Amino acid sequence: MLQLSVLIAVICVPILAMLAMGAKVEKRQRDRAKIVQERAKLMEIYKHQF
Repeated sequence: MLQLSVLIAVICVPILAMLAMGAKVEKRQRDRAKIVQERAKLMEIYKHQF
């Protein structure tokens, strides 16, 4: 019984860690895309003023 729980822990923990890392990377990419979009909007506004 103990071996089974250890085996489950050994299999599940890395998978959960990978999923967490993936979610973090995805959020960072979304944030970066948002920043790029906002910067593009600001550049458009800046161009129209001059």
